[in-house]
Amino acid sequence: MRKMHLWPAAIDADRTRDQGRKISLGIAIHAPTLEEIMKACNDLNLEPHQEEKRYPKQEGRGERTPGCILVEKRHSKLKTLKMVCDHIRDSRKVREH
Repeated sequence: MRKMHLWPAAIDADRTRDQGRKISLGIAIHAPTLEEIMKACNDLNLEPHQEEKRYPKQEGRGERTPGCILVEKRHSKLKTLKMVCDHIRDSRKVREH
């Protein structure tokens, strides 16, 4: 099966589109961690694997969250990112209560 990389920058509400955010600000997550993304992908049965790679748009600059998550491609990248954001948002709400 095909795979795709999920970078924390793609769902980070603190980044601009030029800095790598792929989804709208209304859906994006503030300061997502690799652990949150990994747990969301596990819960969504995307068979995630963490990789120690540097985000290409951040080469030579300080990076907030190094690494990425490699997952099975079952949906489009945009749909997968939205599903991960929704799951992280829901899990953060549960932790707050």
